[in-house]
Amino acid sequence: MFLPFFLYAEIHHKYKLIPNFLYQKEPEIFMDFPRRVNPDVKKVPFVINIKDANKFPIVLKNITIKILNPGKKIQKTLFEGREKINTRLYQNIFYFKKSNNLEGEFPIVIEIHYYINKKEKIVTNHNYKKGPKSLWYIRFSKDHLPAEKNWYPGDIHFHTSYSEDDVEFGQSPKFSKELGLASGIYFLGLTDHSYDLDDKDGKYYEKDPDLKKWKKFKRDVSRINSKSVNFVLLPGEEVSTGNSKNKNVHALLFGHDKFIPGTGDSTDQPFKNKPDSKLEKFASSIPLSIAAHPFEGYSFLPALFLRRGKWQNEDFEHVDGIQFYNGLKNQGYFKGKEKWIELLLKGKKIFTYAGTDAHGDFNRAFKVKIPFLKLVESTKQIAGRVKTYVYSSKKPNKKLLIKGLKNGNVFISDGPFINIYYKSINDNKYIIGKSINTNKPGKLVVKTKSSGEFGKLKQLRIYKGNLKEKKEEILLNKNINSFENREIINYNCNGERVYIRAEVLTLKNKEALTNPLFFNY
Repeated sequence: MFLPFFLYAEIHHKYKLIPNFLYQKEPEIFMDFPRRVNPDVKKVPFVINIKDANKFPIVLKNITIKILNPGKKIQKTLFEGREKINTRLYQNIFYFKKSNNLEGEFPIVIEIHYYINKKEKIVTNHNYKKGPKSLWYIRFSKDHLPAEKNWYPGDIHFHTSYSEDDVEFGQSPKFSKELGLASGIYFLGLTDHSYDLDDKDGKYYEKDPDLKKWKKFKRDVSRINSKSVNFVLLPGEEVSTGNSKNKNVHALLFGHDKFIPGTGDSTDQPFKNKPDSKLEKFASSIPLSIAAHPFEGYSFLPALFLRRGKWQNEDFEHVDGIQFYNGLKNQGYFKGKEKWIELLLKGKKIFTYAGTDAHGDFNRAFKVKIPFLKLVESTKQIAGRVKTYVYSSKKPNKKLLIKGLKNGNVFISDGPFINIYYKSINDNKYIIGKSINTNKPGKLVVKTKSSGEFGKLKQLRIYKGNLKEKKEEILLNKNINSFENREIINYNCNGERVYIRAEVLTLKNKEALTNPLFFNY
């Protein structure tokens, strides 16, 4: 790999002509834990991550956490001993027993005590010398995530330790499940890179025709799911594939057993960046396919060196939906949302999904801002901060989750809960994503909820997609100042082909938006 354009926090990558000022003769060492802890969690998981200890072995001596509660400082030793660590990727989990009355957001300090080259070192939270030294926080939530029965929140775009090469790595599926469960979500969409899943073990530039890594990934996830009661891992892949312009774009795939190759923008070989798969060739055989962050990642340098492109209108014909909320409300979010609405107004039944693109991060993510020079951190693209809620009439397994996602029985949120459904004159109920053929009156019901964590509800909007005029009209625009709200609206589409969707905003600028109800499609 010749340049880390993905800008992951890798400090050992070298390039012949450019000095790496982030380089240090130590493995990367950092802690991870839920930024948000659900109120029913008794034992909070903490994971230590150590990368490249095969090059720089260490002896781990002690890990101690200090929660800076103004009322009473809490200190707990998570590990004590002398463990020699000399593997490429070491991850281990420890648990902190939480008292029942611990609520609120607190600074947290984690001291990691280790030896390297017979020298004793103590670092706080991480050992990135050029990394930020900000305070880390943990929130012990008073309330569960705002929701109603039969709605299950998750992160549709997440990378595990199977997304590993010389500039990136994620969290192990097993520990990801523990961290996700403590955060209050129900599922994680494991979308590891196609160009990593076909590598030989530890040999990032060599492809394995037997696909041992892909098969191990599937077995690993299946084993974890078989022992899990309240959490589901959805095995998938983020495939780099060719769009209609033969440029590299990313798609999230779920429910398939046959591996879909994609190495076009992997940078395994400089300037050998033509797509080696075509979206239109395989998409119809995939149970669930989603356009991943369709308006991100194609700026000048990625376009030049990685042959990155953007999704074209004809490309969206091959997928079930769009993941335009990728952890950040940036230009990609607003362009993606605009494109989604444009496609809806053209009469296409296309759904939206949300994820974070987190690379194993649950508390914060480290990234390279200036290649080889500057590290930064972010708490935006951390697992579960942005959620896809899926409806299921019973507790869903992998198959039921994929079915609900495929059918668009989904709303997306970074905080509040929202649900819209239609009750016909015969009292039939139609949930988000459903099609209703009618020319008779009925009722639209919209339920919204929030909590102190996300702020009181501020504004509810219900939109009608007018396909004839190719524009959205506002059916309801209501100001709210409460944590719960219910609206019942008499509605008659008069046999027209329209869609109805809803959005809610809180006083803390958290929002949720639904997929549409489709009338006479």
